[in-house]
Amino acid sequence: MSLHTRHIRRLLLLALLVLSAVLVLGATGARAGFPGQNGRIVFTDGDADPGIFTMNSDGAGVVPVGEGTWPSWSADGSKIAFESGGNIWTMNADGTGRTQVTTLGGSWPTWSPDGTKIAFLSTRDNNYEIYRINADGTGEANLTNHLMDDGYPAWSPDGTKIAFISSRGGGLDILVMNPDGSYVTNLTNGVGVNWMPDWAPDGAKIAMQSLRYPSNDDEIWVMNADGTGLVNLTQSPETDRQPVWSPDGSKIAFLRVLGHNYDVYVMNADGTNQTDVTNTADVSEQRPSWQAVMPVSGLSFEPVLPDGRESNSLQALAVAALGVTVLLATAAWRALRVGR
Repeated sequence: MSLHTRHIRRLLLLALLVLSAVLVLGATGARAGFPGQNGRIVFTDGDADPGIFTMNSDGAGVVPVGEGTWPSWSADGSKIAFESGGNIWTMNADGTGRTQVTTLGGSWPTWSPDGTKIAFLSTRDNNYEIYRINADGTGEANLTNHLMDDGYPAWSPDGTKIAFISSRGGGLDILVMNPDGSYVTNLTNGVGVNWMPDWAPDGAKIAMQSLRYPSNDDEIWVMNADGTGLVNLTQSPETDRQPVWSPDGSKIAFLRVLGHNYDVYVMNADGTNQTDVTNTADVSEQRPSWQAVMPVSGLSFEPVLPDGRESNSLQALAVAALGVTVLLATAAWRALRVGR
């Protein structure tokens, strides 16, 4: 093999290595960010004049972002859906860009993983039903359409299922259905009084609040996505409600009733290290929701910043690497032509 041929092969090999690195980075940025990186927790203060706040996961850095209740982060951490004036709205992570989504009423919104749709509950048909609507306010549809009450939807991380609670079995059960309302399956089957489902970031488990023997109040439980493997995580003498997973799957935030108010607690996913992070004596926090700081779609490499924007440093690096690949491939091609 001549030195000229070896030189060409080295250039081509180097070009392929650089291109492979770019493709790996691109795939990392483009795939769903589950598990993702843990961002801020949004919650509502639950007072007579309710407001929405965000805070760090340790309770520090509380920032008001506007009026409203029942906030929920979009899967990429850039937007918050919430209820205001009896309807569903969305806003940017910093509270700007408030946009009304529904006009006929709605509460307890939850985003689809791709950020294009919102599921919510509504009583517009004289009982609790779960609806789905595009994030721009179009395409509204009743998903449950049942005589019994259905509510508190939670979209699975892969977008293929929605968990919700229903009284159609006589009690309050956790059910799952397809995003179009088909193929409804009861996971708890009449055992206990079950509320507020939330999917683990990998979709393998569902957390919920449940009142069941031998406990005398609500506890935080987890089960496999098919309803098996139930485990009581909190085992506390206090009432525990509204669990939500951290984006990296390592922790769960929830509410604990202390006297006459609710505090936000954070614990490890196995129930250990239960910590009061708000510790407020005169405010009842409600519906914590945990921000993912890794975008879940598009060629993006950086965490979402607190105002919802994305940093571009790694994107610029990827573009530069692509440029180097092109230059190396061009040099190899020219060397090959000269050697003919």
